[in-house]
Amino acid sequence: MGKAAEAHAPVAEEPLVVPAVDGSIPEDSTIIFVLGGPGCGKGTQCDKIKATYEGVVHLSAGDLLRAEVASGSEVGAKCEDLMKEGKIVPMEVGAKCEALMKEGKIVPLEVTMTLLKNAMISSGGSFFLIDGFPRKLDQGQAFEETIMPSKGVLFFDCPE
Repeated sequence: MGKAAEAHAPVAEEPLVVPAVDGSIPEDSTIIFVLGGPGCGKGTQCDKIKATYEGVVHLSAGDLLRAEVASGSEVGAKCEDLMKEGKIVPMEVGAKCEALMKEGKIVPLEVTMTLLKNAMISSGGSFFLIDGFPRKLDQGQAFEETIMPSKGVLFFDCPE
């Protein structure tokens, strides 16, 4: 291959992985997925439930993703570097989270699930309201197969 061809050959990027935290989620944990469209009140209702019932942990998938980008972690830094270079951020990176979420696009499953699992372990809790995840059925199935089955779903359907 000539030098010109080598210069334009695609470079395989090493997938970025969010490191797992030590510990585990208690086996008797309760997980409730909280779903609904943007602005339907998922966060508000989770806050009310959390204030009413002791020990409830509210985790927002969107907040966890935004915090990862803001943290300066390898995943967040790579995302920021690619955006500065004007490149399209690969979906594997966790990528342009704010823009992707606003557009309703899906952030890589592995990144989101690891962030959720880490937050669950770090919280020390055993009753979790997971707000904004899963976005698709296959994501829920993957979560339940690799982390823990959910006990239910709160779905908010709020027309204008």
